Order: sequence, then C-alpha cells, then structure tokens
Amino acid sequence: MLNYFIRRVGYGVLILIGVNFFTFFLFFNVNTPDDMARLNIGGKRVTQEQIEKWKAERGYDRPLYWNPKEEGSAKVTRTVLWERSVSLFALDFGRSDSGRSVDIGHEIKTRMWVSLQLAMPVFILQVIASTAFALLLVFFRHSKIDFWGVVLCVLMLSISSLFYIIVGQFFFSRTLHLVPISGYAGGLDAVKFLLMPIGLSPAETHTTTSAADTLAPLVERDGGAVLGTYRDPFGGKPVLIVSLPIDKVEPTPFQRDPSDPHVKRLMTVIETLDRFLDPIIAIRRDDRYWTPNGNHRLQAMKRLGAKAVVALLIPEAEVAYQILALNTEKAHNLREKSLETIRMARALADESRQPEASFAFQFEQPSYLTLGAAYESRPRLSGAVYQSVLRRIDDFLDTPLPKAVAERERRAKVVLAIDDRVTAIVEKLKARGLTSPYLRPFVVARVNPIRFSKATSFDFDEVMEKMSASAGKFNIDKVKPEEVTRASGPASDED
Repeated sequence: MLNYFIRRVGYGVLILIGVNFFTFFLFFNVNTPDDMARLNIGGKRVTQEQIEKWKAERGYDRPLYWNPKEEGSAKVTRTVLWERSVSLFALDFGRSDSGRSVDIGHEIKTRMWVSLQLAMPVFILQVIASTAFALLLVFFRHSKIDFWGVVLCVLMLSISSLFYIIVGQFFFSRTLHLVPISGYAGGLDAVKFLLMPIGLSPAETHTTTSAADTLAPLVERDGGAVLGTYRDPFGGKPVLIVSLPIDKVEPTPFQRDPSDPHVKRLMTVIETLDRFLDPIIAIRRDDRYWTPNGNHRLQAMKRLGAKAVVALLIPEAEVAYQILALNTEKAHNLREKSLETIRMARALADESRQPEASFAFQFEQPSYLTLGAAYESRPRLSGAVYQSVLRRIDDFLDTPLPKAVAERERRAKVVLAIDDRVTAIVEKLKARGLTSPYLRPFVVARVNPIRFSKATSFDFDEVMEKMSASAGKFNIDKVKPEEVTRASGPASDED
C-alpha cells in the first residue's frame, strides 16, 4: 500500500512538472513578451522603447531558457523560465504584470478563504450526491437502471461544465430565484449564497428586523425621527430612513477634508432645487452620528443653515471603516487616500489589537499608511514620487495596530529625511539653471536603488538606507539638461 501511495505521488509530481513546463513553452511561443508589453501598455502606437522598458521592469528582457551572458548557475537562474515557472514550485508567485504590481502570494493568502467557504460545501454535496448515485447503480447492477445511468453519466461528462453553470444560474437564480447568481458574505452569512433566495421581493423589503427595532427608540431619544425602515433588496440587511439633528452628525474623524469648491456647488444645487434629495449614510456612535459617505452634502446643509439632515442609518458600525468602497462621489487622490487611511488606522487602534494585516481590505495598500503619516507632518509633500518605491517595499505588518501605527510614523520620518535630501538636490539643480517641473521625480528615480531590480520582496529599512546614501552622494555636476528632458512625462495628478 505504501509503495502504491509513493508511486502515485511520484506520478503526480512528474505530471505537475510536465504541465508547468509545457504550459510555459506554449504560452511564451504563442504570446511573446513583446505581445504582453503591447497588451499591458495599451494603445496602437506603442514604441519599441516603451516595450523594452516594460520588459526590463518586469524581467522579461532576459532569455527564456538559457542565459549565455551569465556565469555558472546564473545561466539557468537568470532566465524567464526559472523566475516565472520554476519559482512556482517554491510557492513564490512573484508580482503581477499589471500597473498595481500586486504580490500574487499575498492576494492568494488573503482571498483563498472566501473561495473555500463557498467551494467546500459544494464539494461535500457533490461527493454525497455522486456516492449515492453510484451506490444506486451498483444496487441495480445489470439492469436497465444501471445501463441508462451509465449512459446518462457519459452524456453529462461530455458537456462542458460551463454549460451547467450557465443553465444553473438561469434556471435556479434567474427563473426560480432559489439562490443568488453571484456575491459573497463573510462568516455564517456565506450560507445564504447557497441556500437563501436571491434578494428580496418588494413586499419582503417592507418587513422589519430586531436590529431596526432596537435602533429606532435610540434615534427618537437623540432628538431625531424615524421616517421609515426597510430591508436592503440585495443583502436583506436592515436600513432606517431617519431625520437627524444636524448638529449631532459629523464625518468620521479619519475622513478626508471636504473640498470647498465641491461643497459650494452642492449648496447651489440644493438652493436651486429647493430640496435635499440625496440622503447621507450614517451610523450611530454613542449619542452622536458618523457619516462615512456624505460629508460634502452634510457640510453644504450646515452652511445653508439646515436644522436636520435625512440619512440612511445603518445598524452595523463597521460600515464607518469602509469609506474607500462607499465614497464614489469624488475620486480620491493619493494624498487624500493616504491621510484617510492613517486616520482610520489610528481610530481602529483605539478599539482593536488585531494585526495591521487583518485590515488589508480597508487600507488597500500598505504604502498609504506610511505616506499618510508623512503627509500629516508635511502636507505639501510630493508623495507621488515616492509611491513607486514604497508600494514595492512596504508590506502590511503582522504587529498589533497600536504598534503598527508607531512603526508607520517611524517609516514616515525616514521618507521625510530622504525628501529633505532630495529637496536640497533639486534646489542646487535649479541654481544651475534647470527649471523643469520634473526635477524631483528625476532625482528620486536616480537615487532609487531598486529601479532596475526584478526582485519581488525587499527590506524596507535596507532599501531606504541605500536610497538615503545615494541622495547624499548625488553629483549634480553630472546631470545634463537633456537627461531631465528625456525623463520627463505627463504631470502626475496623484497628489
């Protein structure tokens, strides 16, 4: 039995290696790195220089199988095959080729549980159903049931699984409304995506829940009025339509500062229409209310002298920390995202001792936290020029949030120290007559020690120390005006 098991495992390993190499061979012979570059860069007029730059940034400028320019084992390891295919056996999935350059391993680690929560129940049901059907055929062996059961199995196996998915979605979801077409919910709520109907009918949305019944008296006690309650037609969660005293409503403390021109535009629209038609989103906190989505509308109503504001009151307080997902009325730039993220981290640190990494969804990118702390100390920081470095070397921390926030503040000081040196270099270059608006990005790119590195993981302090040392040794006499011109590009609007 043991020999059989070892033999089967050995076959499986050989098949896995063969499939890996065969897939690599087919992919890179049908879809060359140049084709990949054109597809990712986009546009019809992609220059060869742009293609070569894209390939160099991602390691596709190396030979596919054998690198004759290297010595020893590097002839094999410094190839696309080794870095993109062989490394998979060590579970090193590298980074994606997209503009975000996300760590694929981190994405799998954080997202796999969602898929498993949905896939495992389906797998167990499938095993039970298949076993029961097989036992049925065995029980009626050599009968017509056995014959036609085998025929049915052969026919069903001959049809693509995609067909069953499409037919199942149409029949059970679209027609019978027995299960949702798509979606996900955390924890035990995930069961409803297997068992519960998709959404609610108009009559069902009118029903109330215990959460709404509990919250309604508190609104009345706070001086507000409950105008109505309903259940969300998609997820079935309770929502209260309320009128709240406007002086008891405030934005979440970690939210971006309101845009004054945008507030004024909203004031003009509300005055012109002579009505307020877009309720804000709110959650109750103590005897006051936070709005994670609707601050500009709230400020407009306050400036107009309104006494109350209509809101969609959500019982779940965690909605307050889902700003980036909720707020689509005005796009966040890098500075606003970063400031909101670090403020959110500080607010969460007062209530939670969970590791920073457990809030990856809320924070989106670890570099936002470091840059947010830097923006707090230096509001006019050109953070966009450091973002390309930070998003490659900054990772979410596994330390509790209070300690993680302190670490972010330390890292922000490191960034600001480098920015001081970069600023000094830029001033010297300006004194030489170079007045390009791209001087700062040019200098940062020059002192970036990982600009040409194909590695996927770095030590934050090690990279920043090298960057600081490069800035300290920067020789402005070697900078030529044409070099700055070649490095220039469209101005960044991230800040």
